[in-house]
Amino acid sequence: MPIKDDLYTALKALPRRYSIQNELEENGWVLILMPYPNAPHPLHKDELSIQIRVASSGRFFTLYSPLAIFTRQPRTSILDHLLRRAFYADQTGGAGLAIMQVNDTDTVTAVYHWLFDNISPEQFQNLLDNFIAATFTLMKEIDSIAEKSDAIEVVNS
Repeated sequence: MPIKDDLYTALKALPRRYSIQNELEENGWVLILMPYPNAPHPLHKDELSIQIRVASSGRFFTLYSPLAIFTRQPRTSILDHLLRRAFYADQTGGAGLAIMQVNDTDTVTAVYHWLFDNISPEQFQNLLDNFIAATFTLMKEIDSIAEKSDAIEVVNS
C-alpha cells in the first residue's frame, strides 16, 4: 500500500479534536488545525497549524508547522545557532528546523520526515503527538532568538 493510502487511513482515524481542513489532496497536501486553548505557548486563535505533504516520489511524507518569518536577512550567527541547535534531538524534541519560502517570505518551520514504507494509524497518532510536543519546544527556542533580533518574527503567538 502506498504511503499516501496509509496516511489517508491514519487521518481518518484521528480523534475529532483534530480539525482536518481539507482531504488529502491529489498533490499530497493536507492541513490540520489542533485546537489547543491551554497550550504551553500562546497560539494564534488557540490553534496549532500542522501541514502534511507527501513527497513527489510518493515514498515519504513530512509534517511541518510554521514558527517564524525572517523580516530581513538574519545575521549569520542566528542561522548558525539554528543549525547547531537542530543537530541535537534532545534539544529539539527530535524535530528538525527548515526554512521554506512562502509567498516570497522565508519561513522557519519545525519539520519531521517519515521515511519508512508504511505507517499505521497508531504510529501516525504517536508521530503527531511527538511532533506537537517538539513544535512547542522549538517555539520557545524561536521566541528567545526573536527577543534578541528584529530579523525574525514569531508567527504562532
